[in-house]
Amino acid sequence: MGSINKKQKQAAENFIEIGNKKEALLKAGYNKSTVGQKDFANEFFERDYIRSYIQGKISGVNPDKIADETEIMEYLTEILRGDITEEVFVNKTVVNKSPSLRERNKAAELLGRHYGLYSDKKKPKKIEGIEIKVDVDE
Repeated sequence: MGSINKKQKQAAENFIEIGNKKEALLKAGYNKSTVGQKDFANEFFERDYIRSYIQGKISGVNPDKIADETEIMEYLTEILRGDITEEVFVNKTVVNKSPSLRERNKAAELLGRHYGLYSDKKKPKKIEGIEIKVDVDE
């Protein structure tokens, strides 16, 4: 089998939308016992024509709707610094709430990971001003 049928296409589109292989297959109408078989969902989505269809659909995504690295880093920095607020209801009143300490810590952690601050590998310190001369007499 090399071309995608209607049911397979629906499963692929469901997967793009929800990101869960088994759920996508069930929503497309596949039998629960079939979907529950070991590795069925993984093998289904590994088929070349299914993967090609998904790749084709994904590549058609509008890049302006996807956040780039700079936008993500700016957003995390705004959270870390408390520059943005969210509206929450308190006693039937809308209040602007700054990010909590937990939210700021998470933003700091994500930024730190991006910058490699939590690596187990220590960067060697740069040593300047040392000159080694070797004089060998033969």
